[in-house]
Amino acid sequence: MSVPPFTPAPGGFVTAVQLSDGQFLVEGWSLNLAPSDGGETRHEANFHFLTGNETEAAETVGEFIAWLDKPIDPRTP
Repeated sequence: MSVPPFTPAPGGFVTAVQLSDGQFLVEGWSLNLAPSDGGETRHEANFHFLTGNETEAAETVGEFIAWLDKPIDPRTP
């Protein structure tokens, strides 16, 4: 099994990197269409998790992808 370093999602993307101690750092990046500071559209790290092995990392990537089902847009109800 291999954990992809980059996985796109409708509302952003997920990154995964294996650390020197064998753990994986998995981060979910959300596309924010209307940041609160009034800046331009950007991606922001919203989820992160350290996993103990490759199986947990792959499961976490899948979980984060499900959470990133759409961009963040506080302008829409």
